[in-house]
Amino acid sequence: MLSNGMQVTELLKPDFEVIQFITSFDYAKAEFGNLLTGQPPKTPSSNDVGTHDYTQQPLRAIIFGRGYSFDQVSELYELFKGKSSTPIAWIAGDPDFVLPAKLPPDYAVMAAENTKRAFRRWEEAGGEREEIVLY
Repeated sequence: MLSNGMQVTELLKPDFEVIQFITSFDYAKAEFGNLLTGQPPKTPSSNDVGTHDYTQQPLRAIIFGRGYSFDQVSELYELFKGKSSTPIAWIAGDPDFVLPAKLPPDYAVMAAENTKRAFRRWEEAGGEREEIVLY
């Protein structure tokens, strides 16, 4: 999962600055409150993916890879919506789409493009409503 995440992080540039790549639901629950307010996490990240520049405000999106279930995304959204100084897009995979057992070689490219499209859709709709946006 980390390998795909590192690739997607690079492919999101320059449209997105990935601040932190989080692979643990428990870590997300513990640290989203800090991250959404521009504070560093209390517990250091277990990887070096992302800029780790927590001063970039306001955040515009949280992007969830397919390692998070829709139930987990929904739980985090309910816990932390409204904590950022501006509305953000909570971008997540469509739970009705099932990934193939073997990912295609260009999976990271497809994931990055789907993420960008979802964010653009949210922006074109006004970008003022904090919500879960599916890709």
